[in-house]
Amino acid sequence: MEREKVHIHVHNCEPVIVEQLFESVSDRLLKLNVTESADKNTFLDALRYPVDLIVFNCDQNIVNSTSLLELSRKFKPESSIILLYDADFGDNEIRLLDQFNINDIIAPDDQKRMNFAFIRELKLIKERNGFQKQIEESDNRLTQITAELDSAIIRCEVENGTSTPIFVSPKIQDIYEITSDEVLENSDYIWNQILKEDYPLVRAVIDDATQSLSSFDIDFRIQTPTGNIKWVEVAGTVSVKDNMSSYMDIIHKDVTNQRIIEHQVRVNETYLQSITNNIPGAILKYVFYDNDTDEIHYISDGVTEVFEVTPEEAKADTQSIWKLVHPDDKERVFRSLKACAITLTKWNYVFRITTKSGKLKWIKGMGTPTKVRRDSVNYDTALLDVTKEKEYELSLMEMNEYLVETKDKLKDSLEEKVILLSEIHHRVKNNLAIVSGLLELQAMDTSDETVETTLHDMAHRIQSIAGVHELLYDSKNFSDISFHSYIKKLLKNIGNTANGKKEVELIVDVDESITVNINQAVPLGLLLNELVTNSFKYAFKNVDNPQIIFKITVEEDDIYTVEYSDNGPGFNIDKYENPSSLGFTLIRTLFTQLHAEVHFEDDKSLPITFSFRNQIAGSQSALRREVVQ
Repeated sequence: MEREKVHIHVHNCEPVIVEQLFESVSDRLLKLNVTESADKNTFLDALRYPVDLIVFNCDQNIVNSTSLLELSRKFKPESSIILLYDADFGDNEIRLLDQFNINDIIAPDDQKRMNFAFIRELKLIKERNGFQKQIEESDNRLTQITAELDSAIIRCEVENGTSTPIFVSPKIQDIYEITSDEVLENSDYIWNQILKEDYPLVRAVIDDATQSLSSFDIDFRIQTPTGNIKWVEVAGTVSVKDNMSSYMDIIHKDVTNQRIIEHQVRVNETYLQSITNNIPGAILKYVFYDNDTDEIHYISDGVTEVFEVTPEEAKADTQSIWKLVHPDDKERVFRSLKACAITLTKWNYVFRITTKSGKLKWIKGMGTPTKVRRDSVNYDTALLDVTKEKEYELSLMEMNEYLVETKDKLKDSLEEKVILLSEIHHRVKNNLAIVSGLLELQAMDTSDETVETTLHDMAHRIQSIAGVHELLYDSKNFSDISFHSYIKKLLKNIGNTANGKKEVELIVDVDESITVNINQAVPLGLLLNELVTNSFKYAFKNVDNPQIIFKITVEEDDIYTVEYSDNGPGFNIDKYENPSSLGFTLIRTLFTQLHAEVHFEDDKSLPITFSFRNQIAGSQSALRREVVQ
């Protein structure tokens, strides 16, 4: 078994003293390491190394040895001291002995007592060293354990209401940015970091716990040496040992991140609360159980404005909400909630409530069911006040019904007007045909060729007008006519009346989609009637293969360009510029009525080209739009 080493230093002693030391441990499991000194410098040098026992010879003058004894206690406060002193003790010597805590005083020649003192002190040193070893092992184990924790631990010895740190775990450096040794040396390193706003309360709590030997728990802020602001949670417990000594174990934990998260949660909750309170309705956590019971775990303040029920009333009893639901809607609302709880599909339902003050409101309920427990479903739900929207919707429905009814009435009225207008056009066409027929009969009954020609021309003009009304009647369109159909019919009628004359080739280049408003169709028909009649009368006397060419093109901005020509010799433009006959007077007047721009090419009468803007609106155009709609 390895012997335990004991370090002894003897000062100003005879060799026999050393021999006695070795004799005292001859039968003990100790190994002595003895050093000697005879002067102050050598003595001080020895104190730099471990010393368990100091044997000090005062040479009959303890006062002269005061400085060395003082140095011994300064550098080796735990070492035992045996003083060899062969003189009488006065009050001054006793006071010095008490001051330096001398373990024993022996005369140098008292070998028996000296051996006894050596044996006693060596035994105490062995016990002390063993206890110190246990403390060191315990401290090492505690250091290993605390190093694995996320908190720092400080053990303080409490005596007379004050506490002194005796153990500090290394984790303290992660929190306060100071070492364990610094805290053991001076605990003010921690106190000085506490923010001045928090310091008074922290000081009061810990001082009270130290005085009363009670537990405590407090949070506070610190500013570390590098300027970091941290939140620290500190909890302390007190234990009393058998010898009545007290210890306080204090746990320090950095809760900065936790506080930041808590702060963000509070901010988010405030933000969410602000949002929910501004929503025209209530936001709630609703629980629906399999046994058809329910609970409200959370509901926003908006429930008061909509339902006239406080959040506390709603959470205490869900019937405070249910009893407001309209009797005709209550069962359907309940069934819809139960169905969505089974299928876990989103709930969306509109129902009515009657508040305590008698107001009828429309509520739109929306919720997402989640199966959290076997016997229940959680709904994240919104109950929104949609009264205004619903009233607007009902108003629109009523308005729509009114519009449909009005439209039906207008449709019936328009159909009557269509029939009436169609009949008017038909009768106008028939009356014009009668007038035209009367003129033709009158022409047949006259022997004056000039009168006959005049009557035939008048009949053709009336027929051109009648043709417009006939097309309007046939097309059921009381505003526009197809000009392609009209011009072919007009040319055919004029050709049929030119009996005994040459057959004229009619070349018509008009797109079938071109239509003309009735206000323009009549003057345009009369104008073409005059031009065609003039060609039949005067253009083809010396022409073998007579032709009439008629062309309409549509330009931008609804500009119609009409080109009329025949292969006859043409006519004198002076007759157009200074008309003396009814025919040319009509042609000039009709051009003016159409607001047409007229162009003769190279001082020739034909081809004649004129352009006019197609009128979108005209007689019966408003009626036509209503009929189309």
